[in-house]
Amino acid sequence: MCISLQGAKSSLLYGWVKLLPLHAAAWDVAHLSVSQMVNAPDATRPQLVKAWRESILAQLSQGAVMSAAVVGSFSWPSISTMSTVPLIMIRITWYSSLVCGIMAVATALQQSVFLVRVGCVSDSELLICRLLSSDSAQGRRPRQHQIFVWQAAVGMLEWCIFLWIGGYIVFIWDQTLILQRSQQTSDQV
Repeated sequence: MCISLQGAKSSLLYGWVKLLPLHAAAWDVAHLSVSQMVNAPDATRPQLVKAWRESILAQLSQGAVMSAAVVGSFSWPSISTMSTVPLIMIRITWYSSLVCGIMAVATALQQSVFLVRVGCVSDSELLICRLLSSDSAQGRRPRQHQIFVWQAAVGMLEWCIFLWIGGYIVFIWDQTLILQRSQQTSDQV
């Protein structure tokens, strides 16, 4: 089942696909790349599996960099001088962001270790194809839970970023004293 705008119109997923079209496109591409890889002729399958492994490893390594940026924001000195309500909102969103970031890094680490280790096996292409797909009448079909698992680290990182940005907006709002009576010209951004 490939979640796309065209395929989801008759289902409850249509609202989510319409709301988040880039996410739907990412799922479509993830599904399509695995489908083409597992159904490729024997001559081209090793190159496709190698390209898939390399792209996933590169994608997973970016998660650690983004999570480090989120963690760095906890050391900002101006956080300690904030009023209570914005501080609570920022802490809620940023700690939630931190949890998502740590989960993304942990998931990415496990997946990266698997991809590196499976690359040392002589029939790694076959193992990866069997892991990611199952037999069907039309050839091999990607397993939806595997697509979800391999997209999980990126999905958690996206939520990490969204939550961090939400807290950052509150941080900027409070620091610039937007719409507050005590706001002066020097407080404006």
